[in-house]
Amino acid sequence: MINIKMLYLFIGCALLAACKSPEGHSNPPPPPPPLALTQFAVVDSYGVDSGLYPDDPLYLDPYAYDGLFEVYWDVTPNRDYSYYLSVGPTADIADSVTFYDAACGPGLFCGRTGYEVCGYTLNYDLSCANQAPVNVANWIYNVPQTLYLFSEVCGPRGCDVRRLGLLAL
Repeated sequence: MINIKMLYLFIGCALLAACKSPEGHSNPPPPPPPLALTQFAVVDSYGVDSGLYPDDPLYLDPYAYDGLFEVYWDVTPNRDYSYYLSVGPTADIADSVTFYDAACGPGLFCGRTGYEVCGYTLNYDLSCANQAPVNVANWIYNVPQTLYLFSEVCGPRGCDVRRLGLLAL
């Protein structure tokens, strides 16, 4: 009788030890979600905010408010990323030129949200935050001319891009 009890005890212990085995039973933590640009908006030269009025046209006018316009964005989740703002003559980001970039993330100038004041000059230069301007004169055929502003966030697992059309005067 003692041998049968010992056998049951041995089988019970073996089953419990098998349940604690890490093979086949552990669930690794899920990978972090990819970096996403949850909002990208522009306040144009006339104060029209594309975040509030997404269907209204946006204008860059070097005569209105000295050509100043504002750009803001939100990113999720809150971790380190690179931010790029570029402009192009077509809706394809491959045809665009970057005129602003920043290292962003927790504890940096731009964290989960970012904001920048940019300018558009009479010489058709676009610039932000004292970075080198980009001249778009070669893309201006008619006034107003449609240009595309691209907002891009990049992290270790890829990039996310949003685009807005602007009318350059």
